[in-house]
Amino acid sequence: MPEQGNRFLEAEEQAERLVQMLAELRKQAVSYQDAGGQLTATRERLVSLLQSMEQLSKDSRNAIGTLAQIAGGEMLERIAKTLELSGEIHSGVGKLQEQTDELSNVHFADLSARIRKLTLLVWVTLGLGTAGIVLSIVNLLT
Repeated sequence: MPEQGNRFLEAEEQAERLVQMLAELRKQAVSYQDAGGQLTATRERLVSLLQSMEQLSKDSRNAIGTLAQIAGGEMLERIAKTLELSGEIHSGVGKLQEQTDELSNVHFADLSARIRKLTLLVWVTLGLGTAGIVLSIVNLLT
C-alpha cells in the first residue's frame, strides 16, 4: 500500500508540473499572438509611411519643376550673387585678420621695448641703492 501511495503522490506531482507547463505554453502562445498582431500593425504603418513619402517625393519633384520653369534663371542669378557676396565677405575677413595680426605685432613690439626700458630702470635703481648702502657702511666705518 505505501508503494501505491508513493506512486499516487508522484502522479499528482507530475500532473501539477504538466498543468504548470501547459499554463506557460498558453502564455507563450498568447504572447506570440500579440507579437504577431504588433508586427502586422507596424507593417501597415510602414506601408502608410512609404506611401506618404512617395507622394511627397512626387509633389516635391512637381514643385521643383514648376519653380524651374517660372524662375529658374532668377534663382540661379540670386545663388550666383550670394556666392559672390560670400567670397567678398571671406576676403574681407582675411584682410581684417591680417590687419589684426599686424596691430598685434606692433603692440607686442612696443610692449617689449617698454619692458626692456623698465628692466634697465630697475637695474639702475638697484645699483644706486646698493651704492648707497655701501657708502653708508663706509661712512659708518670711518
